[in-house]
Amino acid sequence: MAYTRGMQSEVLRFDPYQLELTPDWVLQAQGADPVLLRSRRPHLIEIAGRAVAAGLPLLEPRALIRLLDVKTLAHRRMEFSDGGQLQGEAIGIHLAGARQVAVVLYTSGVKLEQCVAQEMAHDPPYAFALDALGTAANDALMLQVYRHVSRLAEQQGWQISIFLNPGMIGWSVEQGQPQIFSLLDAEQIGVRVNAEWAMQPRKTTSGVIGIGPGLTPSQGPPCEFCALNETCSFKGKHPHPG
Repeated sequence: MAYTRGMQSEVLRFDPYQLELTPDWVLQAQGADPVLLRSRRPHLIEIAGRAVAAGLPLLEPRALIRLLDVKTLAHRRMEFSDGGQLQGEAIGIHLAGARQVAVVLYTSGVKLEQCVAQEMAHDPPYAFALDALGTAANDALMLQVYRHVSRLAEQQGWQISIFLNPGMIGWSVEQGQPQIFSLLDAEQIGVRVNAEWAMQPRKTTSGVIGIGPGLTPSQGPPCEFCALNETCSFKGKHPHPG
């Protein structure tokens, strides 16, 4: 991992092979059980392996992290010493007690997505496996970022909160996404957002992590806090720090 640091933010750049992605990660990102597929549909294992071999060199995993000192938290509104704010019911619940907040943006890049578009016309199963590799890469990036912020907290003898993303209960995409993008220079890692707050490249994730004494991260998957908890077919299938 390499990084560059500004006054308040840092860019982390990861070697794709550092993410340790495997065909099983690809299949899990598609909502499948690798153990069952090995006996019932082994050709899908082969396709996932091809996707990993060809797709890893196309990944451009990087993250942007900005640490902000908390000034006040009142009425579900958190204000920072250097200006800017976060607001929402989930902010008041999950970030209560935070002394700092890490505002985070990470992406697996655009090259793999371009390859997916090219392959979709003549080999859809392979294209879907490549797309799942991008999803798996973002899951692996989440773990890397969470651990990095945890180390920053440990240097001060503090702990970290749940990784809170726009779209979780109490912090909608329409509410959280503009707040995050007002606090980050997303162009530093080649990320843009459109009028509907969808991010490009598509395999990009935004969020915040609280840092402070006595904070308690979630001990299980964040699914229970997600607004799609009752309907998501991928519930419980993503890796998580807990």
